[in-house]
Amino acid sequence: MHQVTNDDIRYGRPVRQFYGKWPFVRIFGVQEVASTIFSVANCLAHVSALRRYRSRVPRRYRLYWVWQANSLVSIHAWVWSTVFHARDVPFTERMDYFAATSLIVMQVFCQQMRIVGGSRPARNAVSWLLGAIDASVYASYVYYMAFIRFDYGFNINFNVTLGVLMMCTWFGWCFVCKDKQPYVWKCVLFLLLLFSAMGLELGDFPPVFGLFDAHSLWHLATIPLPLLWYSFVVDDARYELKEQSVVLGRL
Repeated sequence: MHQVTNDDIRYGRPVRQFYGKWPFVRIFGVQEVASTIFSVANCLAHVSALRRYRSRVPRRYRLYWVWQANSLVSIHAWVWSTVFHARDVPFTERMDYFAATSLIVMQVFCQQMRIVGGSRPARNAVSWLLGAIDASVYASYVYYMAFIRFDYGFNINFNVTLGVLMMCTWFGWCFVCKDKQPYVWKCVLFLLLLFSAMGLELGDFPPVFGLFDAHSLWHLATIPLPLLWYSFVVDDARYELKEQSVVLGRL
C-alpha cells in the first residue's frame, strides 16, 4: 500500500484510498494514530466534565442521574472510537458506529427530559414515554445494521437527521428562554462550534504526514466542547433548583 502511495506521489498522481481507507502510517501497530490519540483526549474531556458536574450539582436535582448517564454513554462511545481507530476490524467498526449513534440518541432523550419533563407527574410520564420510543428506534437501528445490512449511507442519514432535529430543537428552546436564562448562550455557542467542526468531515483529504486527515481533525476540534456543554448543564441545573426553591417558598 505504501509503495503504491509513494509511487503516486513521485509521479504526481493523486493519493488513492484502499478499500475506502486512506494510507496511514502505523505506529506500534495503531492504524490511525492521530484519531486514536484525539479519541482518548475526548474521552478524558468527558471524564473531567463529569467530575465537575458531580461536584457542582446536588443529587436532589431532577436530572442529576440523567446527565450522568449521558456522560457515561459519551465516555463509552469515545472508548470504542479509540479502539476502532487503533484497530479497524468488522467488530470494532460496528461497535464504534453503534456507540456513536447511542450518544446521539441519548442526547435526544436528555433534551426531551429537560424540555418536556418537569415536576408534574404527567409531564414526566410523557418524557419517559418519549424515552421508550427513543430506545425502540435505537434498537431498530442496531438490528438493521447488525442483522440485515451494514449500510453506511443509512447510518449517515439516520445520525444526521437525529442531529439536525436535536440542534434545531435546542436553538428554538434557547431562543424562547434567552430572557429568563441568559446562560443559554453557552448552549448556542456549543451547537455552533459543533456544527462548524462537522464541516471538517466534508472536506476529506489524504493524511498529512500519513497521520492527520479530516476525520482526525474533527476529533481534535471536539475535545474542548464537553467542558463548554457541561458548563451550560450546571448553570441550567442551578437555575431549575432556584426556581424550584422559589415555588416551594410560595407554598
